Formats: sequence, structure tokens, C-alpha cells
Amino acid sequence: MNGKTWIPLVIAGVLALVAGKVGMDLIGRKKGPAVAQVQTVKTVVTSKDIPQGSALRATDLALIQAPNGGPAGTFATIAELDGRVVTVALVKGQTVLENLLAPEGTPQGIMALVPPGMRAITIEVNEFSGVAGWLQPQARVDIVATIKAKENDHTAARVVAENLKILAVNKRFSAQQEVDPNAPGIRSVTLLATPHEVEVIELTAHMGNPRLVLRGPHDTEIGSTGIVTVSEMRGESGIDAQATAPASAPTTNTSAQTPSPRMQTIQVEIIKGGGRPTTQYITVPSTPVSPVTGSGGKIADRTND
Repeated sequence: MNGKTWIPLVIAGVLALVAGKVGMDLIGRKKGPAVAQVQTVKTVVTSKDIPQGSALRATDLALIQAPNGGPAGTFATIAELDGRVVTVALVKGQTVLENLLAPEGTPQGIMALVPPGMRAITIEVNEFSGVAGWLQPQARVDIVATIKAKENDHTAARVVAENLKILAVNKRFSAQQEVDPNAPGIRSVTLLATPHEVEVIELTAHMGNPRLVLRGPHDTEIGSTGIVTVSEMRGESGIDAQATAPASAPTTNTSAQTPSPRMQTIQVEIIKGGGRPTTQYITVPSTPVSPVTGSGGKIADRTND
């Protein structure tokens, strides 16, 4: 091979090497600096949807590698969650957190949904007082009742409790629970209430047939509209003015404050100028006998002495 043949080949090879080096540098610049590797930790998540009030089992859970520094209250092993009861419904793939669980040892069921200081009370309803069967667990309702009076015009309706959460409808305490098509309609509703509200609900149920009034999902305003009476619906005063007027200060009654003295009639003898005594009857206050009159009731007129 002569020089005219191999010299161009050498030059082409050198140019190819230079082009390759330049290309590699350009690619390296586009990639930028190396990304730091993210540290992960084992985290327990749900492997299926979990209804509210259910106890967790190993088959309901799974372990995944999640980025370190996630939310507080996570669990690293499935064993420590076996038997724990969830207070809210969980969806598949959701991280199980401590604040979503009832305290350890809480049995599954509706009692796990009653927080400290609150009570669960069940009232009887029908198609009309129960919003025609549209009530669901977790919905919010008010209770309105008719309070009867001796006089019909004073019979009134008022809201006795507001913004109460429904824990259960019949025996279904989770919206995820399937409804038995052969089950009867809504006959009972269990409500979450304070101890005072429980007393009000019990008294209302004893007096008549309270109605549940369904709230919207974002309506949390508290403050009833007051009392509506029969006479108010007629365009008259709802309650007697004496009952509604503010209490005024008692009027001053001098005779009531200072009782009149008791009076008595007595017999007296009047002697004038040494003459014959005359007898008269006079009415005087019932007070101790004055020393002037003496014990015998004689009054001496000494003007002519």
C-alpha cells in the first residue's frame, strides 16, 4: 500500500475519534449532574378497600418501599397492625396511619366510632321522619320537634339539635357496606351526640315524633331559626306578650312593703273636770298600752283641772 492510499485512511480515523469525543462531551453536558439516590423505608399500605369500623387482617395489608421522611404515624411491619380497628374508610393503596385507627384493644363495630366524651343514641324513624329513606352513614342531620301546649295556639315547632352525625342506619354503619335488598326500610338511625343532646333527644322522642332534617355535605352552620307557633302562622303573636317581654323591675308598693297595723276597738271612760265619767268606744292600733292611759283604760282630761 502506497502513501497515497493509507494517509487518507489515517486522517479519516483521527477525525472519527475527534468527532466521537466531541459527541460524548455534548451528551454528558445535556445529562447534567448525577441525581442523588432517594432513601426509602418499608411502609404498610392497604391491599384493598377497608370499610369503616373494620378490624385489619394481614391479608388486608401490604409492604412497599416509600420515600423516607413521609407522614408521621406510619408502620413498618404488618404484624403490629393485626386486629387494629379503622375509624374511617380506607381505600386500596392508602398508607395506614396511627390517627386513622381506634386505640389498641377497641373491638370492631360501631363502638369504635364513638370518641371520648360523645354518646351514640338510636331513635325510631319511618319513611316520613327519616327523609324518605335517603339517610346514609356519615350524613349530617338536624332534629325538629313539635312541642304541644295546653292551649293549641301556643303549640310550637323548633329545632332541638343540630349538625348531628349519623353513625348507623339500621345496622349498617358504613356507606361501603352492601345493602341487603330483602331488608326492610329504614326503621332506626343511630346518632353521635353529646350527653346533653342525648337528653334532649330522649325527651323529644318521649313527647312526640321527632323528624330528621338532612343537611348538605358542606353545611356546618349552627344556629336554629327559633320557635314557630300556631298563632304565628295565623299572623298573630306567637307567644303571649307577657311571656316574651323582658322581665321588668317590680313596682314599688308601699302598702305591701309596710303592712298596715292591726286595729282593735276598746272601751274607755272620759272624765271631764271631776264630773261623772262617760263611756265611749274608740278604734286604735293594736299596740302596747300607753303609760298615759293606765291599765284600766281611763283617759284623764285635765284641761279643766
